[in-house]
Amino acid sequence: MKEIGQELIKLLRKLEGVAYVRVSDIEEIDVPIRMHNEEEFAKLKESIKTEGITHPLILIKKERGDGYILVDGRNRLKAARELGLEEVPALIYSYEEYDDEQKIEEAIYLALESEQSRRHLTKDELEEIIKSYFPYKKKIFSERNKLSQKKLNSLVSLIPQENEIKQETIKAMDENNQKLLELKETYEEEIKKKTEEIEELNQKIREYEERMQKLTEEYEEKMRALREESEALAYEEGILSKEDIK
Repeated sequence: MKEIGQELIKLLRKLEGVAYVRVSDIEEIDVPIRMHNEEEFAKLKESIKTEGITHPLILIKKERGDGYILVDGRNRLKAARELGLEEVPALIYSYEEYDDEQKIEEAIYLALESEQSRRHLTKDELEEIIKSYFPYKKKIFSERNKLSQKKLNSLVSLIPQENEIKQETIKAMDENNQKLLELKETYEEEIKKKTEEIEELNQKIREYEERMQKLTEEYEEKMRALREESEALAYEEGILSKEDIK
Protein backbone atom coordinates (compact mmCIF):
# COMPACT_ATOMS: atom_id res chain seq x y z
CA MET A 1 0.00 0.00 0.00
CA LYS A 2 1.36 3.42 -0.94
CA GLU A 3 2.07 5.85 1.84
CA ILE A 4 -0.42 8.62 2.31
CA GLY A 5 0.85 12.18 1.81
CA GLN A 6 2.98 13.91 4.39
CA GLU A 7 0.26 16.50 4.94
CA LEU A 8 -2.18 13.78 5.94
CA ILE A 9 0.32 12.47 8.46
CA LYS A 10 0.57 15.97 9.95
CA LEU A 11 -3.20 15.88 10.28
CA LEU A 12 -2.83 13.38 13.11
CA ARG A 13 -1.91 16.27 15.37
CA LYS A 14 -5.28 17.86 14.67
CA LEU A 15 -7.36 14.69 14.96
CA GLU A 16 -10.51 15.43 16.90
CA GLY A 17 -11.95 11.96 16.81
CA VAL A 18 -13.52 9.10 14.86
CA ALA A 19 -17.27 9.09 14.46
CA TYR A 20 -20.16 8.24 12.21
CA VAL A 21 -21.22 11.36 10.31
CA ARG A 22 -24.46 12.02 8.46
CA VAL A 23 -23.90 11.95 4.71
CA SER A 24 -26.07 15.06 4.35
CA ASP A 25 -23.66 17.01 6.59
CA ILE A 26 -20.66 16.47 4.32
CA GLU A 27 -19.72 19.19 1.83
CA GLU A 28 -17.70 18.25 -1.26
CA ILE A 29 -15.34 20.79 -2.79
CA ASP A 30 -14.69 20.92 -6.51
CA VAL A 31 -11.27 19.37 -6.99
CA PRO A 32 -10.23 17.85 -10.37
CA ILE A 33 -9.44 14.41 -8.97
CA ARG A 34 -9.88 11.27 -11.06
CA MET A 35 -12.91 9.27 -10.02
CA HIS A 36 -13.14 5.50 -10.42
CA ASN A 37 -14.24 4.17 -13.79
CA GLU A 38 -17.49 2.19 -13.99
CA GLU A 39 -15.85 -1.17 -13.26
CA GLU A 40 -13.77 0.12 -10.34
CA PHE A 41 -16.75 1.95 -8.86
CA ALA A 42 -19.02 -1.09 -9.20
CA LYS A 43 -16.49 -3.21 -7.25
CA LEU A 44 -16.18 -0.54 -4.55
CA LYS A 45 -19.93 -0.21 -4.28
CA GLU A 46 -20.40 -3.98 -3.94
CA SER A 47 -17.66 -4.11 -1.29
CA ILE A 48 -19.33 -1.36 0.72
CA LYS A 49 -22.69 -3.06 0.32
CA THR A 50 -21.40 -6.34 1.77
CA GLU A 51 -18.67 -5.23 4.17
CA GLY A 52 -19.38 -1.56 4.82
CA ILE A 53 -16.84 1.26 4.60
CA THR A 54 -13.63 -0.20 6.03
CA HIS A 55 -11.52 2.93 5.45
CA PRO A 56 -13.02 6.03 7.08
CA LEU A 57 -13.42 9.22 5.11
CA ILE A 58 -11.26 12.18 6.10
CA LEU A 59 -13.16 15.34 7.02
CA ILE A 60 -12.40 18.81 8.34
CA LYS A 61 -14.91 20.20 10.78
CA LYS A 62 -16.42 23.54 9.80
CA GLU A 63 -15.83 26.58 11.95
CA ARG A 64 -19.30 26.76 13.46
CA GLY A 65 -19.70 23.01 13.74
CA ASP A 66 -22.53 22.93 11.18
CA GLY A 67 -21.04 20.31 8.91
CA TYR A 68 -17.83 18.93 7.50
CA ILE A 69 -15.58 19.49 4.45
CA LEU A 70 -14.54 16.33 2.60
CA VAL A 71 -10.78 15.89 2.20
CA ASP A 72 -10.48 12.27 1.12
CA GLY A 73 -13.03 9.60 0.16
CA ARG A 74 -15.01 10.93 -2.82
CA ASN A 75 -15.62 7.52 -4.35
CA ARG A 76 -16.66 6.05 -1.01
CA LEU A 77 -19.03 8.95 -0.35
CA LYS A 78 -20.58 8.64 -3.81
CA ALA A 79 -21.12 4.90 -3.30
CA ALA A 80 -22.65 5.51 0.15
CA ARG A 81 -25.11 8.00 -1.32
CA GLU A 82 -26.12 5.63 -4.11
CA LEU A 83 -26.60 2.82 -1.58
CA GLY A 84 -28.78 5.09 0.53
CA LEU A 85 -26.51 5.05 3.59
CA GLU A 86 -27.37 7.79 6.05
CA GLU A 87 -24.07 7.75 7.96
CA VAL A 88 -20.44 6.98 7.14
CA PRO A 89 -17.37 6.47 9.36
CA ALA A 90 -14.94 9.37 9.29
CA LEU A 91 -11.76 10.74 10.81
CA ILE A 92 -12.61 14.27 11.86
CA TYR A 93 -9.96 16.98 12.07
CA SER A 94 -10.22 20.43 13.56
CA TYR A 95 -8.48 23.59 12.37
CA GLU A 96 -9.66 25.94 15.06
CA GLU A 97 -7.28 28.69 13.95
CA TYR A 98 -8.81 28.75 10.42
CA ASP A 99 -12.08 30.24 9.24
CA ASP A 100 -14.25 28.21 6.84
CA GLU A 101 -12.69 29.77 3.73
CA GLN A 102 -9.22 28.84 4.93
CA LYS A 103 -10.44 25.35 5.78
CA ILE A 104 -11.77 24.90 2.24
CA GLU A 105 -8.42 25.98 0.86
CA GLU A 106 -6.66 23.62 3.25
CA ALA A 107 -8.98 20.78 2.20
CA ILE A 108 -8.12 21.42 -1.45
CA TYR A 109 -4.40 21.18 -0.74
CA LEU A 110 -4.80 18.07 1.38
CA ALA A 111 -7.01 16.40 -1.24
CA LEU A 112 -4.47 17.10 -3.98
CA GLU A 113 -1.62 15.92 -1.75
CA SER A 114 -3.48 12.67 -1.12
CA GLU A 115 -4.18 12.24 -4.82
CA GLN A 116 -0.57 12.95 -5.75
CA SER A 117 0.67 10.46 -3.17
CA ARG A 118 -1.66 7.66 -4.33
CA ARG A 119 -1.64 8.11 -8.08
CA HIS A 120 1.37 10.29 -8.93
CA LEU A 121 -0.36 12.92 -11.02
CA THR A 122 0.94 13.40 -14.55
CA LYS A 123 2.17 16.71 -15.93
CA ASP A 124 -1.12 17.22 -17.78
CA GLU A 125 -3.15 16.53 -14.62
CA LEU A 126 -1.00 18.92 -12.58
CA GLU A 127 -1.38 21.56 -15.28
CA GLU A 128 -5.16 21.13 -15.19
CA ILE A 129 -5.14 21.53 -11.41
CA ILE A 130 -2.97 24.65 -11.61
CA LYS A 131 -5.33 26.16 -14.18
CA SER A 132 -8.33 25.34 -11.99
CA TYR A 133 -6.79 26.76 -8.81
CA PHE A 134 -4.58 29.49 -10.19
CA PRO A 135 -5.97 32.07 -7.69
CA TYR A 136 -4.63 30.00 -4.77
CA LYS A 137 -1.11 30.24 -3.38
CA LYS A 138 1.15 28.66 -5.99
CA LYS A 139 4.14 28.49 -3.67
CA ILE A 140 2.28 26.47 -1.04
CA PHE A 141 0.86 24.21 -3.72
CA SER A 142 4.35 23.68 -5.12
CA GLU A 143 5.83 22.84 -1.72
CA ARG A 144 3.06 20.43 -0.75
CA ASN A 145 3.24 18.53 -4.04
CA LYS A 146 7.05 18.40 -3.91
CA LEU A 147 7.43 20.46 -7.07
CA SER A 148 10.31 22.86 -7.48
CA GLN A 149 9.28 26.45 -8.14
CA LYS A 150 11.09 26.18 -11.47
CA LYS A 151 9.03 23.15 -12.48
CA LEU A 152 5.82 24.76 -11.28
CA ASN A 153 6.59 27.95 -13.24
CA SER A 154 7.31 25.79 -16.26
CA LEU A 155 3.89 24.19 -15.96
CA VAL A 156 2.18 27.52 -15.34
CA SER A 157 3.94 29.06 -18.33
CA LEU A 158 2.16 26.57 -20.56
CA ILE A 159 -1.25 27.91 -19.59
CA PRO A 160 -1.30 31.35 -21.29
CA GLN A 161 0.41 29.81 -24.32
CA GLU A 162 -2.30 27.22 -24.80
CA ASN A 163 -3.78 28.91 -27.89
CA GLU A 164 -0.31 29.60 -29.26
CA ILE A 165 0.64 25.94 -28.83
CA LYS A 166 -2.55 24.89 -30.59
CA GLN A 167 -1.78 27.28 -33.47
CA GLU A 168 1.78 25.97 -33.74
CA THR A 169 0.43 22.41 -33.75
CA ILE A 170 -2.07 23.27 -36.48
CA LYS A 171 0.68 25.00 -38.48
CA ALA A 172 2.97 21.97 -38.15
CA MET A 173 0.13 19.66 -39.21
CA ASP A 174 -0.60 21.88 -42.22
CA GLU A 175 3.08 21.82 -43.23
CA ASN A 176 3.19 18.05 -42.91
CA ASN A 177 -0.03 17.73 -44.90
CA GLN A 178 1.45 19.99 -47.61
CA LYS A 179 4.57 17.81 -47.78
CA LEU A 180 2.43 14.70 -48.01
CA LEU A 181 0.37 16.32 -50.77
CA GLU A 182 3.52 17.20 -52.71
CA LEU A 183 4.83 13.65 -52.31
CA LYS A 184 1.45 12.32 -53.43
CA GLU A 185 1.47 14.55 -56.51
CA THR A 186 5.06 13.52 -57.35
CA TYR A 187 4.17 9.87 -56.86
CA GLU A 188 1.07 10.19 -59.04
CA GLU A 189 3.11 11.95 -61.75
CA GLU A 190 5.67 9.13 -61.70
CA ILE A 191 2.91 6.54 -61.86
CA LYS A 192 1.33 8.37 -64.80
CA LYS A 193 4.68 8.54 -66.62
CA LYS A 194 5.40 4.85 -66.06
CA THR A 195 1.86 3.95 -67.12
CA GLU A 196 2.30 5.88 -70.38
CA GLU A 197 5.65 4.17 -71.01
CA ILE A 198 4.07 0.76 -70.44
CA GLU A 199 1.16 1.62 -72.72
CA GLU A 200 3.59 2.75 -75.43
CA LEU A 201 5.52 -0.52 -75.12
CA ASN A 202 2.30 -2.53 -75.28
CA GLN A 203 1.33 -0.64 -78.41
CA LYS A 204 4.66 -1.52 -80.04
CA ILE A 205 4.15 -5.16 -79.09
CA ARG A 206 0.68 -5.14 -80.64
CA GLU A 207 2.05 -3.57 -83.83
CA TYR A 208 4.83 -6.15 -83.98
CA GLU A 209 2.34 -8.99 -83.51
CA GLU A 210 0.10 -7.58 -86.24
CA ARG A 211 3.09 -7.24 -88.61
CA MET A 212 4.19 -10.82 -87.87
CA GLN A 213 0.67 -12.04 -88.49
CA LYS A 214 0.56 -10.24 -91.82
CA LEU A 215 3.98 -11.59 -92.88
CA THR A 216 2.88 -15.10 -91.90
CA GLU A 217 -0.28 -14.82 -93.98
CA GLU A 218 1.69 -13.43 -96.97
CA TYR A 219 4.21 -16.26 -96.68
CA GLU A 220 1.50 -18.90 -96.51
CA GLU A 221 -0.27 -17.34 -99.53
CA LYS A 222 2.96 -17.33 -101.57
CA MET A 223 3.72 -20.93 -100.60
CA ARG A 224 0.23 -21.98 -101.63
CA ALA A 225 0.55 -20.18 -105.02
CA LEU A 226 3.99 -21.71 -105.60
CA ARG A 227 2.69 -25.18 -104.80
CA GLU A 228 -0.24 -24.79 -107.20
CA GLU A 229 2.09 -23.49 -109.93
CA SER A 230 4.49 -26.41 -109.42
CA GLU A 231 1.67 -28.96 -109.58
CA ALA A 232 0.27 -27.40 -112.77
CA LEU A 233 3.65 -27.54 -114.47
CA ALA A 234 4.20 -31.14 -113.39
CA TYR A 235 0.78 -32.09 -114.81
CA GLU A 236 1.58 -30.48 -118.16
CA GLU A 237 4.84 -32.37 -118.32
CA GLY A 238 3.03 -35.59 -117.49
CA ILE A 239 4.88 -36.06 -114.31
CA LEU A 240 1.71 -35.91 -112.20
CA SER A 241 -1.79 -37.10 -112.97
CA LYS A 242 -5.01 -35.46 -111.85
CA GLU A 243 -5.28 -38.00 -109.07
CA ASP A 244 -1.81 -37.04 -107.81
CA ILE A 245 -2.68 -33.39 -107.76
CA LYS A 246 -5.80 -34.05 -105.69
